[in-house]
Amino acid sequence: MHHITRRTRAAAVAGLAFAAVTALSACGSGGAGSAAKARDAAAPSASGSPSASAAASGNAAYSASELARRAAEAVGDDSLNVVIGGVIEDGSSLDVTGCMRGGTDARLVGTMSGGHVELVMVDGHGYVKADLAVYEAMSDSGPLNDGQRAVIERAMGGKYMDLEDDDDSDGTTSVTDLTNLAELLRDNATDATKGETTTVDGRAVVPLVVHPDTDTTTTFYVPVDGEPFPFRVTERVDSTTENTVFRLSHADTPCSVTAPDPGDVVPTDQIETVLQKAADELGLS
Repeated sequence: MHHITRRTRAAAVAGLAFAAVTALSACGSGGAGSAAKARDAAAPSASGSPSASAAASGNAAYSASELARRAAEAVGDDSLNVVIGGVIEDGSSLDVTGCMRGGTDARLVGTMSGGHVELVMVDGHGYVKADLAVYEAMSDSGPLNDGQRAVIERAMGGKYMDLEDDDDSDGTTSVTDLTNLAELLRDNATDATKGETTTVDGRAVVPLVVHPDTDTTTTFYVPVDGEPFPFRVTERVDSTTENTVFRLSHADTPCSVTAPDPGDVVPTDQIETVLQKAADELGLS
């Protein structure tokens, strides 16, 4: 199962919500993750079945399944620049940029919910670091009190959470799928459909549509002419206004990332213990 937005949520938010915010109950507050999804109201609709006109040329002349395979090859395992921007479901802005490669390496840095967030993925293993504003935005019980803020700052300030190898069983998802765009295309090529040729960012494109989940529509915008590299990808969750926008380009330099220093990493299963220890040290338990 592939779902870009939910993978993004897992990489940047859900790991934190799953452990760190839940553990705040020791300090009188609980929380749940906020989905990192951006609106893209201008995304054109796609037809329900592949159809190329008699005058179709270039990449538009390929069947949807063949175009999906060619687009996957164009993405390949090369290093990519990526920009993800928009509005999170709580109305806060999302703006992260960075690079990713294959399905194994990535570094994305920016702002979310008014705070700083950083994702590092090395050989498919993910780490996320966020500041207090991000934690607070994930709290369902409203603004954190001074004690709760102090505990988070002491326990997690400057630290990365080790996202480990999450799967769908606990509501989170593997961060490795964040960068597996080529695999997503290959896995869904048979059922892919094409929309009418349109213009996006001043370029003639073929909207290539796949449905990685029953409630999800992912659209790859493939240029009509030249390399079938999908420079823009949008994902829409059915019956909602929440969407994610990825802008992609080939990177001139390798996406080189390194894992955080072990001393700066807190394993997911130790978050509650670390927060409780901080509360004890501050006399707030």
